[in-house]
Amino acid sequence: MRIVARFADMLNHSDETEFCHVYDETRTALRITAGKDYARGDQVFINYGKVRNSRLLRLYGFVIPNNPNNTYDLVLTNEFPLTPAAPLPLDVLRYLCIQRLDPEELSKVGIASTTASKPLSARNEEEVLKSFVDAFCGLLAGFAIPAADLEGSIKEGKYSGNAYAAAVVSLDEHSILQAALEMTKNLLVGITCVKCGTADIGGKKCRRCRNAVYCSVACSKADWAEHKKVCKRVAGK
Repeated sequence: MRIVARFADMLNHSDETEFCHVYDETRTALRITAGKDYARGDQVFINYGKVRNSRLLRLYGFVIPNNPNNTYDLVLTNEFPLTPAAPLPLDVLRYLCIQRLDPEELSKVGIASTTASKPLSARNEEEVLKSFVDAFCGLLAGFAIPAADLEGSIKEGKYSGNAYAAAVVSLDEHSILQAALEMTKNLLVGITCVKCGTADIGGKKCRRCRNAVYCSVACSKADWAEHKKVCKRVAGK
């Protein structure tokens, strides 16, 4: 059952305020309590719950800078929310990896393997990660205003009212997608041989810097003349 608490609806939202309305079944009444001590003249807030900026803007006409509840809904066959804390959730990666198994790979894995966190095959992992790179680059290219320009304009106070709120939402989504892209590129680097470009989940990392990945000892030795220029500098950090 839903009820309308008219007085509570007059209060604005703040993440720093705990939920302050409780339904008292014994009195069949909605009880509102202060989430903290308020002084005379202070603005009183309530908490609307974990709501992202795009929804706050659409329903209430305001946004919260650096809202921790922001998400970007990546829609495949299913919908996967990308968040600042998890810009590329394991679920979405495994989902596409399972979708893109070829017949030979499918015959070699069981149900337990397809739900595990380990990559299914080098070919499969590389294909999915590259598709993510292309997808995220395409989505980022679709933003009419670059993130740096938006951020600068917001800091300089060039936007106000709904224009400011829309700019914040755009910047929120841009930052989540950018983080997802960087995470995807790092995962791809982690399975790609620096020398020959072959995807190899079992590839060995350089023992000195632990950054460069090689599919074989032969590739590691062949690349040493080039890699040593950066290896010691990286390892010494």
